Amino acid sequence: MSTYTITKLNLAPTPTVSQLYTVNYKLWNATSYTTAATNVSVNTDGTLVTPLAITGLISGQTYNLQTLGQCGSPIPIFYDNIIVP
Repeated sequence: MSTYTITKLNLAPTPTVSQLYTVNYKLWNATSYTTAATNVSVNTDGTLVTPLAITGLISGQTYNLQTLGQCGSPIPIFYDNIIVP
């Protein structure tokens, strides 16, 4: 099993104050997401106040990441795909 650490989100537009997010992930072919963390604090430049380590991932597999802002409607606002080394 492997760990993937997130240290920064690419935010657009750039927020004027720090934001809180929920980060979810799933194996690319899974039907539902697993919550990695809630209340992830992100600075205006996109850096996480505390890096987020997602553990228990399978090396060589592709995962989908979903980020939900907590400042309004919980609509997914960011998607990305990662390949776990």
